[in-house]
Amino acid sequence: EVTALNNLAWALLEEGRAAAARPFAERALRLAPHEPSVIDTLALALTELGELDRAVELLRRATRAETRGPEVEVHLAQALAKRGEEEEARSILRQLLVDPKALPERDQAAAQALLHDLGG
Repeated sequence: EVTALNNLAWALLEEGRAAAARPFAERALRLAPHEPSVIDTLALALTELGELDRAVELLRRATRAETRGPEVEVHLAQALAKRGEEEEARSILRQLLVDPKALPERDQAAAQALLHDLGG
């Protein structure tokens, strides 16, 4: 059930429907509070909805999980940049891009674009 809820929330996010995704992501998080991919999905919805403090808090938690994917750190950098913490966002992105092959192509492109937008 957690996977289905998280996938539904992710699909809604892909369609640009963060408000619709949020309740599914919240429910998934209640069921799997330590799963980085579930935390990440909710944090993305919150970032899109402008709830940056909670999004950053969740993403920081997700980045500490051993089973996280590198996309979680890209999403943390995005949330930090939106919150105005550009230097920390740049630092995260630079570390990620040291080995671009470590990132999936989509996340690599997002990281490079954000770093460019942040001047660096």
